[in-house]
Amino acid sequence: MTMSQQINLGVTDLSFHRVTASIVSHVLTDMGFEVNRIYSPHQENFAKLKSGEVDMLSSAWLHLAWYL
Repeated sequence: MTMSQQINLGVTDLSFHRVTASIVSHVLTDMGFEVNRIYSPHQENFAKLKSGEVDMLSSAWLHLAWYL
């Protein structure tokens, strides 16, 4: 069995998620993968993951302190 060298990465279309996705994309590219970022609203990303349209999701978690 061979592994696909392309990964469709779901990205929530908000600035802080884009930053995280950029870092994840760079790591995966360094590992030899071709990364295709697919930008969607939060809830749509999970539907795309379930349907197989994206292979994985990249996200960011912001601590409550960021909002205070």
